[in-house]
Amino acid sequence: MMLLETLIQDLKVSYPDQAFSVNEKERLLSIAAQNDEVGGIDIQDDEYELTVYVGNFTHWHVGCYEEEFSEEEKAKHISNQVIEFLSDLFNDQVVMWGSHEGDGGFYLKGEQQNSRKWFGLGNKRKEWVWSGPVNS
Repeated sequence: MMLLETLIQDLKVSYPDQAFSVNEKERLLSIAAQNDEVGGIDIQDDEYELTVYVGNFTHWHVGCYEEEFSEEEKAKHISNQVIEFLSDLFNDQVVMWGSHEGDGGFYLKGEQQNSRKWFGLGNKRKEWVWSGPVNS
């Protein structure tokens, strides 16, 4: 559980006012949704990586495969990546997309075109940031 413990410490430092819960048995950290359509964030400690479940849309695996790093260094590297992602997320820089009927994903603002036709979702594809729906 070193990854989860490291993330908890870093989250408390980076976001002291951010409420979250931890299920130690499931090795899961949860951040409640700010908007029900977006959904919350769940972060699962999978021993060698963290899996970040991004709202109602998708998930992301965060690992470190630097052989020369100690376990503590790997945990810190992984935690830093998640904290950086959460910073972008909480500042509405992460755009989550999907139809809630199928595929979904996310991208950072400015990284991909804002096309509603990806993956054949057509007009069913919607976009959200952490605070709520993106205006069309």
